[in-house]
Amino acid sequence: MKSTLLTLMVLCGLLAFAGSALSYTVGTTDVGGLDTYLYKTSLSNSGDVTELDWVKSVLQDDTLTLDEKYTKMTWQNTNVDGTIALDLKGEPAYFMLKLGNSKGIDYDHILFKNNDELSWAVVQLSTSDYTIVEVGKISHIDEIGTPPQETPEPGTIMLLGGGLLGLGFFGWRRSRG
Repeated sequence: MKSTLLTLMVLCGLLAFAGSALSYTVGTTDVGGLDTYLYKTSLSNSGDVTELDWVKSVLQDDTLTLDEKYTKMTWQNTNVDGTIALDLKGEPAYFMLKLGNSKGIDYDHILFKNNDELSWAVVQLSTSDYTIVEVGKISHIDEIGTPPQETPEPGTIMLLGGGLLGLGFFGWRRSRG
């Protein structure tokens, strides 16, 4: 029993150590894990409508919205070489980077799924799928999300609850004879 408990404690310690070793940080701030690369393309017109239409088409989701778009960004290096992070204004489901002119690259838009810490964008500068030649050449970032779901107002919920309580009361009275 003692050896099983000791083994379990050692495994938990190793998992905690491995988890902290794989986390991305900016200074002491945990910025979550690496966000997932989805698609890249070159758009001849990079206006808001064109960009959002492209994202909707590749994700096959017409409900997506452009929540934020900004050009002033302060990308920061993380504790992992070749990885940068950006403190986002919102918590989007997706974000898209628009790259400026980069020699030898045939795409100018890269779409990512936002993972883990949704208030941070965390990307590698170079992978087998894409390359960001120069961080300063990132033209803008679009935060893309889904519209908020309508939630019923409290009065509607109270009315429904009152009706159900009334039905329960009359059922109880009827069963007592």
